[in-house]
Amino acid sequence: MSKWQLMLMLILSLSGAATADIVVIADVRNALPALTNRQVMELYLGRQPNLPGGVSVLPLDLINGQSARQAFYAALCGKSEAQIDAYWARLEFAGHMSPPSQLPTVDAVLDAVQRNPLTIGFVPAQTLPANVKILLTLATPP
Repeated sequence: MSKWQLMLMLILSLSGAATADIVVIADVRNALPALTNRQVMELYLGRQPNLPGGVSVLPLDLINGQSARQAFYAALCGKSEAQIDAYWARLEFAGHMSPPSQLPTVDAVLDAVQRNPLTIGFVPAQTLPANVKILLTLATPP
């Protein structure tokens, strides 16, 4: 293999690494089945507090500025982080509801999900430990 072919392979592998899928996860003890994009969107936008059958879950979010948060909302509902924050600000100001709890890091989300089987969270796909299960995979745009 030539030097140029090796360089091309390296460039192609790096460009693929920049676009990581985001996965919605739960603890393996959670009995939830796979979720649809719509179900996750309804939970994260506070439109539906429970899943079909009355199953209650607590969605966890990341704080502003996290690339995984930006990718999650873009892939989930086509909204920017600023649009999501404005949406929740209006609902909170009107006294209707509060947004999902925000955690500072992906590791904090993983830890919280593993400690409480009633929570769901989202993280980049490449950060998954063995004791969580994937409920939904969201492909992020390149």
